[in-house]
Amino acid sequence: MTACIECGIIGAQMEEGLKLYGVTMGHEPDSVEFSSLGGWISTRASGMKKNLYGNIEDILVSCVVVTPQVSASVFIVDRESSSNAVHGLVSLVVLTATTIFLAVKET
Repeated sequence: MTACIECGIIGAQMEEGLKLYGVTMGHEPDSVEFSSLGGWISTRASGMKKNLYGNIEDILVSCVVVTPQVSASVFIVDRESSSNAVHGLVSLVVLTATTIFLAVKET
């Protein structure tokens, strides 16, 4: 499942909205209450649950980057190939969403 999200959303608000659909992105940096999805992508942020869900580039399917020349749908590069950087404003993002599995407490 994927979710298409505008990049200005703050992480905690995004997770609240995704939770309404029973899914999560799983990316949870220390600054999740204050930082935006676009900021995570542009800084290649890593979250506390990276071993379960991956880093932001593992969750990212595609994004729209607005440059002075053109708007283009691009895929993020992996951490090792930072020389292929695209300079622009991250606008719209498609992410992998994972079903939330709730633990049932036995009585």
